[in-house]
Amino acid sequence: EADGAVLLAVIEGIKAVRAQAAVPRLEEILDARRAEPELAKACVDALGEIGDPAVVPILVDFLARSDPEKDHLARWAAANALGKLKQPQAVDALLALLDDPGAGLRQAAVAALGKIADRRAREKLSFTVRNDKDPVVRELAAQALGALKDAAALDVLVAALDDAEPRVAKSAWDAALSLAGRDPDLLEGLLAKLPVDKHRPQAIAILRLLAPPPTTAPEKLADVQKRAQIRLGALLFEARDW
Repeated sequence: EADGAVLLAVIEGIKAVRAQAAVPRLEEILDARRAEPELAKACVDALGEIGDPAVVPILVDFLARSDPEKDHLARWAAANALGKLKQPQAVDALLALLDDPGAGLRQAAVAALGKIADRRAREKLSFTVRNDKDPVVRELAAQALGALKDAAALDVLVAALDDAEPRVAKSAWDAALSLAGRDPDLLEGLLAKLPVDKHRPQAIAILRLLAPPPTTAPEKLADVQKRAQIRLGALLFEARDW
């Protein structure tokens, strides 16, 4: 169909019914008419909505060959689609997008990496938390690091507690707690990395996770729980928070 408006309507219909049989044709249109940004974005949207992992190489190839300026909307849609698909083979293409000048595209790429949660992304996400100029990108990167469940990310998340943007600091704290979960070793490791003088409320929160309820008999406490109760008592006294 030569008429762009008609073709757009057809693609929207394919997207609505998630027609997997249309994937090869959508790929052809994306390749043949990539010079038309609206059509390119419609194809990418439809491919993402279809939800077949087989579309991942198509979207990755599009990101590699598309024009960062002209195709910025379609590239943003491709990053979102790859996040929905959650396929590890998309990680390298998404990591490359973290160097894009457009903050919106970097936001989409970081969010997608968080959904895929592949530990290969840790180093680049750590750099992004520390250095990206956009606070939303840093916030999403902190969330993505937490999703990796990789204890090696704790240092970066603790450092991000001092980010000038409160939303970034909060995301870093939530991510660190999510990463540590209820694992006593990880919680103690997080506590050890935390500058208590600057982050007393966070230290108290960790100790409350480590220490059992006061009704537990002291002789039955494990060493880690005893240490947590002693430190919690001291911090609560200092903060007059009981």
